[in-house]
Amino acid sequence: FGLRDAADKFAASRMAMGAGADLGLVDATTVKNVYDLVLVPASVKLDEANVPEEDRWIVLPPAVYGKLQLDDRWINLGASGERTLTNGFVGQAAGFRIYKSNNAPTTDRAITSSITVATTAKTLTSATAVFKQSDVGSTVAGTNVDTGAVIVTVSVDGKVATMDKNGTAAAAQTDTVLSNGRKLVIAGSSLAHSYAEQISQVEAYRPEKRFADALKGLHVFGSKVVRPEALVVSAVKTA
Repeated sequence: FGLRDAADKFAASRMAMGAGADLGLVDATTVKNVYDLVLVPASVKLDEANVPEEDRWIVLPPAVYGKLQLDDRWINLGASGERTLTNGFVGQAAGFRIYKSNNAPTTDRAITSSITVATTAKTLTSATAVFKQSDVGSTVAGTNVDTGAVIVTVSVDGKVATMDKNGTAAAAQTDTVLSNGRKLVIAGSSLAHSYAEQISQVEAYRPEKRFADALKGLHVFGSKVVRPEALVVSAVKTA
């Protein structure tokens, strides 16, 4: 279980970082918003990218799945849809096989690229696209950033984020940290991601404190997003 869990978290983080589409921050405090603002828009994004409808899946954190369970449209699927919990699988909707997992990464992250802080325009500016729509609502920490500053908007190109407070000094910095504690929903297709693993260097040994035989080995794994357009992420607010 531990080996599987570590590998699953690694693959999830790779998919989250490599996703080609971002729905931004979704407010799912209202019960029906998970279906209307997450599942359906994610399906539309994949349709627009010409991703095949077969083998589509979506991974929901438990809090987001909990909101979906309160939607009467999801409850009514129980009469005809598959609802057996197997390896995280909890049902189907909007063209997705739906999985529940604690391993979806949070939207908290550190940015080491050079970012210029403005003292009058309340902006953080980067030469490259380092900001995401899901960063909206995140608390910002870093040199020349006022304590408790929150991102309120992100430009379409991802190069400018606007805060609710002015910077304390106009200068470039590379220690920006964004935090909000939200977890990402990840939707995609089996075409999007490649994963490989192997248990290598397996050998038998005698445990020091037991009269027993044991085996040990090295679990090696790797993954890569090969089709970013086949992945969609969204940060979902549930409370």
